Amino acid sequence: MSDICLLCKNRKVYHIKSHLTPAGITENTYGERDSEHIYTIDAEEKVIDEYYGRNHPQQENIEIKKEPNSRKGIFCKKCEDDLGVYESALQDKLNELINSIGRDATVNRVDTGTKYVDIDIYPNVLITFFLSVVWRQCLEQTLDGKDIPLNPEQFEELGNLVVDYIAVPIKEMVKRQTLISPVMSIFTSYNTKTAATYANPHPKNTNPLIFFIGPVVLQYWLTDQPTNEFEKITHIDRNLLDKSLTLDKSRLAIVNEGKWEKIHYVVAQTLARQYLR
Repeated sequence: MSDICLLCKNRKVYHIKSHLTPAGITENTYGERDSEHIYTIDAEEKVIDEYYGRNHPQQENIEIKKEPNSRKGIFCKKCEDDLGVYESALQDKLNELINSIGRDATVNRVDTGTKYVDIDIYPNVLITFFLSVVWRQCLEQTLDGKDIPLNPEQFEELGNLVVDYIAVPIKEMVKRQTLISPVMSIFTSYNTKTAATYANPHPKNTNPLIFFIGPVVLQYWLTDQPTNEFEKITHIDRNLLDKSLTLDKSRLAIVNEGKWEKIHYVVAQTLARQYLR
């Protein structure tokens, strides 16, 4: 692997472990850092694996394995630090909000009836963080030799946006006008701490593209018009495509637990078919 940072493509890599999907957001479903329990499925290579964090209280004798969703020596220190600033500004607050849904969170509805909660995080911070996660998930797919849902030009353009935006200090970022960005929105459900979920792009490419990020699902628009039969393909209600729910409005949509399970089950079915080919 190159010794030049894969993000800025300028500075030398910093030899530290980096999470492609940030651990602070996935620990809401995988378990706290070093206590994770993660399954990985490679449908193309016909491999299913299981990973326990080093502090997980499992009773089995498990061989030492590399942690999924992480790589060592891929970013320079500046990019690593800049990504960390935005992760620190968002992850704990977002997890607390998600875990409060169904308890003391104030739930609202848009005109179509879809439930949502307001996120007390400035839109530009949300946009920057989630752009970086989309880019990193695509990078992980690339490093694993898998297809990514963005074409090379889109991937390159997204990486350039991420480099530019994460370099802006939070205090300055909150004063800026809404960032130029692909339109994005996120949704979650109740009790995501105990619900099965993923940390990867959806195996089927649609518009919007779908990215699973622990306790949230992100929709990433490439063009203005959704894919024909989007709801049939993904089981994501069209109401969740409402532009009043986008990240520039700092909103987090909510689906019921049955719908959350169905959306994830579709992914499991798709991977199972690929695995059995």
